[in-house]
Amino acid sequence: MDYLQLLYRRPTQKLPILLLVSEERNTGKSTFLNFLKALFQENVTFNTNEDFRSQFNADWAGKLMIVVDEVLLNRREDSERLKNLSTAHSYKMEAKGKDRYEVQFFAKFVLCSNNENFPVYIEPEETRYWVRKISRLEKDDTSFLQKLKEEIPAFLYYLQYRNPTTKEESRMWFSPSLIRTEALEKIIRCNRSRIELDMAELLIDIMDTMQVDVVDFCINDLLALFNYSMVKVERHQVRNVLQQYWKLEPAPNALSYSTYQISVLPGQKYSASSKKVGRFYTVTREKIERLSLRLLNMMKYKERDINKRVTIQQYPQQTSTKSFACQKRKKIVYCIFNFLFPLFGIIFNRVNKINNGMNNRKTQLK
Repeated sequence: MDYLQLLYRRPTQKLPILLLVSEERNTGKSTFLNFLKALFQENVTFNTNEDFRSQFNADWAGKLMIVVDEVLLNRREDSERLKNLSTAHSYKMEAKGKDRYEVQFFAKFVLCSNNENFPVYIEPEETRYWVRKISRLEKDDTSFLQKLKEEIPAFLYYLQYRNPTTKEESRMWFSPSLIRTEALEKIIRCNRSRIELDMAELLIDIMDTMQVDVVDFCINDLLALFNYSMVKVERHQVRNVLQQYWKLEPAPNALSYSTYQISVLPGQKYSASSKKVGRFYTVTREKIERLSLRLLNMMKYKERDINKRVTIQQYPQQTSTKSFACQKRKKIVYCIFNFLFPLFGIIFNRVNKINNGMNNRKTQLK
């Protein structure tokens, strides 16, 4: 109610982007938008997703409220533009065939969507969205909007004289903790890339298996683990997740550290590696769980396990034999690689020493 009161009494006050989501039908989202139109009349305009991407904005740049039904702005550039508009004090207005000019901008955004997972791209620490999950109406009243319109005079009187329950605590009026909802967290989790989810699940699996809460690693260590699991990941993608999304920085200098690798012993999944040297990253269990990644990964891997069980039930002997043979081949290849790699290093050093000795003898003879 404070949101509507601020719209009526303080129209220039910046307010969060209101996003109403529900996969169910008959929840009243569209009715609410039509009620806002009846309440504020010409100060409200209905936009489409394409209107935000168009350079011509003269029809909506000067409005109090911009409402969108069935919003789908899941590209990063769409989200950045929407966030910029929600806090802008001035904006360039442009009509077709006319020059652009600057106007005062104080519009608020109300969006509706049936997509609860990915209607808008939202970053983890974003505070400009207020996402509300709307429940289904208990009964359908086809004349409900008309009844609301008849109560508008009394409703405006109520907004004029009621005492607000909140006070200004941020640039968007409301405290960020107050508008941080479970529906918002769900959208943030679904915005995560698959690589980020795989990285989080791998690190949580290592922590659970080795019973630790902190893991040190270099990018090459993660790449080796992903290669063993037959997951294709590029170095720049891992670095981008660590530095841009997880806000981690490597050690300032090359230091010694211990990490974990695939175990070659039967019955062990991971083993602690010997001391390595490099500019390693450090991630904690608390960091990953705070990023709200584990729940989504558990759901994703649970679906994989269910699909795998269905396949095993359909072709039990063939699937189990193939899986065992595949795992056995991976172990053999990993053991051979671990044995040959240091051996090649020793041979290479010996050859270099022999060549250096021969070169020294030739120099002495000359």
